[in-house]
Amino acid sequence: MVAKQLEKHKGLEQRTCGLVYVPAAQSPHKTEPPTADEHRIAMLNIALQSVDRDWSIWTQELADGTLNPGAPSYWADTWAIANALLPDSMNRFLIGADQAMSMHRWHRYQEFWEDATVMMRDGIGDTDELIEGLDRLGVWTQDDLKHWRTCCVPVEMVPWSSSEIRQQLCRTDQQKNTRIEGLDPGVQSYILEHGLYR
Repeated sequence: MVAKQLEKHKGLEQRTCGLVYVPAAQSPHKTEPPTADEHRIAMLNIALQSVDRDWSIWTQELADGTLNPGAPSYWADTWAIANALLPDSMNRFLIGADQAMSMHRWHRYQEFWEDATVMMRDGIGDTDELIEGLDRLGVWTQDDLKHWRTCCVPVEMVPWSSSEIRQQLCRTDQQKNTRIEGLDPGVQSYILEHGLYR
């Protein structure tokens, strides 16, 4: 799990920070609405029970989404609220390399991109590949690229994607005893019980 991997990274040790999970309301980059809020929160709670560090689920975006249903939620707004609530903290948010590559398309990304921590596959070659890819975009200055490099955290990635797990869920709908690798057993039971991701 990511929470355990991050304990190895300087500045992100368990004693210095907790993890806050922020379910998005409606991504501006996706056309389909997400799974119902109550299900996503329930599954997060189940999956995080075994994490041995401070964690919480912050539903700011979901609450804002109920005020303007269907409207996209922007990380710039959520991050501004987080920093206003915790002005004296070293606030960071976690993204994958794919999100780093698309960061320049995020709404008002200039306001927050420097606060990102990029979770990378364990190995220096992968970080070099990311920096080279960011450079090819022609968006980032050399100083920006140096900062991106300092934000990369090597973690042991799981060999399963969410798309693959959803495909397996469709196949195991009639076989509730079939264990899906990469999916928390409690979350799997919850998904099958509520008929999600069909």
